[in-house]
Amino acid sequence: MSTNSQTGTGTGNITKSHNAYESATSFGGVTNVTLSGFTFAGSKLGPWYQSPTNLSNVGSRTAANAGLYHHTTVTAQTKEGSSVVDVGFHYVATDSNGLPLDADSDGIPDYLEDRNGNGSGTPDSGETDWDNGYNSGNSLGSGGLFVFTLLR
Repeated sequence: MSTNSQTGTGTGNITKSHNAYESATSFGGVTNVTLSGFTFAGSKLGPWYQSPTNLSNVGSRTAANAGLYHHTTVTAQTKEGSSVVDVGFHYVATDSNGLPLDADSDGIPDYLEDRNGNGSGTPDSGETDWDNGYNSGNSLGSGGLFVFTLLR
């Protein structure tokens, strides 16, 4: 990484790393990527998905450590998972109907069950198991969406 001191009304260090530049010279930082061209693609949730580029798996940490395990940058809707995070805007990964992925089919999208987005196989405090519809951690003894009907 390259660190440059900035002076002016304030002082400090700005670390320039893991950035992408299109048809430009990098502004420092050994981990930056220079693109000869870049094309966005539209998909389920918007127009800012990436076409295949060299921005895949070039981030500073894993997607899980960045809280982006259940997100994607590509139109194929492939979750980032535990790979090195892609550089760029991320959407929640969806199914073929454009609905957020729900691995355990319990009616609660994975990204909501795994609130911190780390994809851990063991739910963290305040989470339910996104990959297992039977969540013994709740007071009812099983996971999923519960609907109660008032009987009179």
